Amino acid sequence: AHWSLDLRPADDSLGLWEAVFPVVSGVRAAGPAGAVDYLTTTGYIGRSPRPVLGGFHEGYGRHSVYRRGQYRAYYQDGAGLYLGAHDPGLAPVGTLVRNSGVADGLEFSYLHPTEYMGQPGAGLSLTGSIVLGTFAGDWFDAAQLYRAWLQHQDWFPADPLHAREDVPEWAKQAVVSLRSSGEGAARLHADLGYPPSVNWYYHAWSARDAERDETHPTAKFQNAPDFPTPPGFERRLEAPRREGIKTGVYTINNWWDYTARSWVEDGAREAVVHMLGYDSPMFHNPRGMGIICQATETWMRKQGEVGAQTAAIGADGTYLDLGGGARMPFLCFARNHGHPPGGGAFMTTSKRAALRQLRESARTVNPEFILITEGSEGYFLTVKDGWINFANSTPVSSALYYDYLRPLGNKRVVTRVGPVTREPAGALTPAKHFAWGSSIGRFGYNNEWDDLRWAGGVAISTTNPQALEYYRNLVWHKYVARPWLNLGRMLRPLELTDVTPAPAPEFFADTFVPAAVWQAPDHSVALVFANGWHSQEIAFGYRFDPAVYGLPADGSLALYRLTPEGQPPDIEPRYERVAVLNGPLDRQERLAPGAVLILVVRPAADPVLPMPALEQRPAPAPKRPARSVAPAPDAPAPAPPVIPAPPPRPDAPLPTVNQIEENQELL
Repeated sequence: AHWSLDLRPADDSLGLWEAVFPVVSGVRAAGPAGAVDYLTTTGYIGRSPRPVLGGFHEGYGRHSVYRRGQYRAYYQDGAGLYLGAHDPGLAPVGTLVRNSGVADGLEFSYLHPTEYMGQPGAGLSLTGSIVLGTFAGDWFDAAQLYRAWLQHQDWFPADPLHAREDVPEWAKQAVVSLRSSGEGAARLHADLGYPPSVNWYYHAWSARDAERDETHPTAKFQNAPDFPTPPGFERRLEAPRREGIKTGVYTINNWWDYTARSWVEDGAREAVVHMLGYDSPMFHNPRGMGIICQATETWMRKQGEVGAQTAAIGADGTYLDLGGGARMPFLCFARNHGHPPGGGAFMTTSKRAALRQLRESARTVNPEFILITEGSEGYFLTVKDGWINFANSTPVSSALYYDYLRPLGNKRVVTRVGPVTREPAGALTPAKHFAWGSSIGRFGYNNEWDDLRWAGGVAISTTNPQALEYYRNLVWHKYVARPWLNLGRMLRPLELTDVTPAPAPEFFADTFVPAAVWQAPDHSVALVFANGWHSQEIAFGYRFDPAVYGLPADGSLALYRLTPEGQPPDIEPRYERVAVLNGPLDRQERLAPGAVLILVVRPAADPVLPMPALEQRPAPAPKRPARSVAPAPDAPAPAPPVIPAPPPRPDAPLPTVNQIEENQELL
């Protein structure tokens, strides 16, 4: 069912503030006794109802880095409910899931802020539809429903990643993400065997932090979009560059250091205006940052300057923090910023324009400059080159996007399993990076196996040969599997059985065996597995049916084990035939601690031969034109709201840093 809404006040004495639509209540699973039900939340899969007993609310006024699209899926035992906001007009919405109190069921709803919120005559007309219906399957099938809609949108990439000309080839081929100083990055790169890598310089949160710790190897930019950089910063880029490492630097999307001169000159006029007034302390960060409205011309211009000047100092890219969510960090009620006060699609379209401005300005200096953001919302995939990945329990974003764009960095390398065991599962998160298609790592030089200091990585130097060997093995398997893991499309995952040792009940059966099936641009298929434990062997079974993946089972294709051969950096792929495909294969595998396994489907006669023309393949992406959303027949065009003239700007001075810090209790 496709639902829409057009809501207008009867006269100009009223104005709509927001609408909660639809409210789907009393939803509960009706599967067999003992079956577990699952809910996709903000990029994670959790068992219900525990993840939602207290409810969660993605309000429209908060940054969300975990977004994987504006849809939700609730499923059990192969049957599910899908609820999606399919809006080609890009208006952000908030989502709410909570226990409805009706027969232990759940309640799903969307929160829509209006343009000109609360102003006389303000109403709401959805430019798309809310899609509600049942589906067969699990999280992967729900992702395919949303993906199929995405592929019809003009703002979604028209070509897959391997064919995109706007993403530099070096970004497509990188397999490692580093996070260290210039000399440290060069040592890491050498220890790993010189794989294609990008090093991300992280940040001091403000100029004042850098002053307190001038030796911090990555202290660089103020959180104002101001240059020049600190003395000597350009020199720190030289060591990685000599080793062939691409280096990106940190910038931020919407904070402006209000100790900077430019805040007084430009930033203060462009700050977000709260509904309660211009100087609300809620819109000033405890770190000494003002929150900037991203729809202003000044901010657009600043983004262009940041891009060009970052490229001019020799950086190969920038990581734009807080830049990839589908919404602004806060609603802005200014009436002189050129946008409707409150909500509306301008929040998304303005951010798209700012990202494009930054990227294009940087490429006037360096044509292969890349822009990555925090978060993977599909609205922005055509105006950037990747994103920073967050740890999650299921590869939802891999299934949605990775054949169009993929992460070039991660927020975590080390993962602890939590209350189930205190053993550091140092292999688990990198195993997910490997199997699920991300670049591997957020590596930095530390002294301890599970050190979580600012460098954010596992010690992989010669002081920890076990870790070094593990990561080298992971990296070079990834290197020879780039046609699948860097440029491929995720297909339906295999169902793993008989996993031993079995995970605790809180986890999926395959939690400690990250696995995936990938299709390369030449239509060959790879089965990828990784042991998420350093300390123990793991065993599992599965069935591989070629017909599920559009592959013939007539003996023309075979399954090969793919491994790296040679010494880094002179590594070549090695194929060892495992089985000829004459039908479904039932297999049992056993992986040593920290081990990986790649099985690829290639021609039986010779694995390096081209893949044969296939009669049946997984359905390709639908082509343009995009489906238009027409108004209802004979529906009158909505009248624009009557907007009072904006009040004069207050003459009172801006709040000082001390005043704001004193008001932090109000947060």
